[in-house]
Amino acid sequence: MRVSVALLLLSMAVAAPAHAIRCRDWGRLGVEQREDALRSEFRQVMSSNRAKQFTSINKTRIERCLIRSMAAIEDDFDDACAEGLQKSMGVLDEILMNYVRSCANER
Repeated sequence: MRVSVALLLLSMAVAAPAHAIRCRDWGRLGVEQREDALRSEFRQVMSSNRAKQFTSINKTRIERCLIRSMAAIEDDFDDACAEGLQKSMGVLDEILMNYVRSCANER
């Protein structure tokens, strides 16, 4: 099962910008796979160029906040995909970045 998650994440990385999940890929994942995918996305986002704006903030704290927010992130991903937003490859990435920003501002 972990091999299939790794292959799916690799295929998403090749087909999409770094740390971008597409709705069609998200919809194929089971519960455990979604958690693994989100944790992988969290790590990729926090090591990306887009996270450079958070260099003065404790990245471990942000990642812990993201993990606590995982159920809400999954719900937002599901809602966005249900609205037919799969055409916009970056919609899930933007949702995730909104959570990163929120977690960065959390004290």
